[in-house]
Amino acid sequence: MGKNKKLKSIKVKCKFLFIIFFALLTALLLNTFVVSNTRIIGKSMSPLLNENDWVIVNRLAFLNCDPTFGDVVILKKPDLTNETIIKRIVGTPLDTIEIKNGKLYLNGNLVENDFAKMDENENMSIITVPKNCYFVMGDNTSESNDSRKWTNPFVNNNEITGKVIFKYFPKPRIIK
Repeated sequence: MGKNKKLKSIKVKCKFLFIIFFALLTALLLNTFVVSNTRIIGKSMSPLLNENDWVIVNRLAFLNCDPTFGDVVILKKPDLTNETIIKRIVGTPLDTIEIKNGKLYLNGNLVENDFAKMDENENMSIITVPKNCYFVMGDNTSESNDSRKWTNPFVNNNEITGKVIFKYFPKPRIIK
C-alpha cells in the first residue's frame, strides 16, 4: 500500500505541474499573439496617455480590417528605434497630409481635434501616404517624435503591432 500511495502522490504532483505549465503557456501565447499590456514611456501621447500609464493592446485588431483615422496604435519602426512606439493614425493609404500654420489638413480638409494642435509656425508641404502605409502623430505634438520629423515619415502596415483598446491607471502613491 505504501508504494501505491507514493505512486498516487507522484501522479497528483505531475498533474499539478502540467496544469501550471499549461496555464503559463496559455498566458504567454495570449500575451504574444492576442492581447498585451504596455507601459507608456514618454509624454508624446499626453494628456490621453501619460508617462507610466498602462494600456491593453489588441494584437488582433487589424487582422480583418485596416487601421483608420484616429486609431491609437502600437508599432515597431526598426529604421528608427528598437523600442515600441505609441502614436495616433492621422493619415491612411493614399491620403494627403499637409500642415499649414500649425493646422493639420487631411485630404484638403482642416482637422479640428485636440490631438492635432501644433505651434502656429509649424508647416509641412503636402505629402501623399503611400499604399500600405500610414502617417502617425503623437497627441502632444510639441513633445512627439513622429511622422512629421522622421526621415521616412511613413509606417508600413506590417510595422503596426496592435491597437490600444483600454487604459488603466497606476494606483496613486502617498508620499510622506
